[in-house]
Amino acid sequence: MQPDQTTPPRQRNDWATALVAACIGIGFLLSWGTYEMRQRVAQSNAQQQFRHERDDMAGQQMDLGQLLADPGTKLIRLTAAIEQTPPLLVSVAWNDSRQTGALFWRNQPDQVRRRYLVRLISSGGAATAATIGPTEPGRTVYLFSPPPGNIAMPREIVLCDFVEGDAPQGAGGAALASGKIIDAD
Repeated sequence: MQPDQTTPPRQRNDWATALVAACIGIGFLLSWGTYEMRQRVAQSNAQQQFRHERDDMAGQQMDLGQLLADPGTKLIRLTAAIEQTPPLLVSVAWNDSRQTGALFWRNQPDQVRRRYLVRLISSGGAATAATIGPTEPGRTVYLFSPPPGNIAMPREIVLCDFVEGDAPQGAGGAALASGKIIDAD
């Protein structure tokens, strides 16, 4: 009688158990590696977004600083068109030669993601408009420029609600505040 050349069942089960444990271990390692890779990619994207936002903010601050430092910039305090509580505290810095302005809104309404229209009205009555927004909570300064080619020097500035579908040249919604540019050359 020849001895049985097959492996005993116990030895086969030991190999099968070791193989299953190795596959589970490799699965955990691959899962951990994928998780770490995703976390690093997400962190890299977040850093890139932060750098972009920081550069954008620095550029806006530089633009605002240059606008305010220019001797041709005029500061216009806008008065509310309607009584409102709390009172509307809005000012505009406007520079004719740069065709650029900044809206300073101290007590912006709580409604976020709204848009507004700044109408620049010349002495002849022609109006040019620039959109502002969407608004963001905590933000108090909004830079704006009318569309290129509109060189008419404004004598009055009106802040209006933005009406969806209005072109930048549109009249806008209800007037919220207005102010006259004094000392216009």
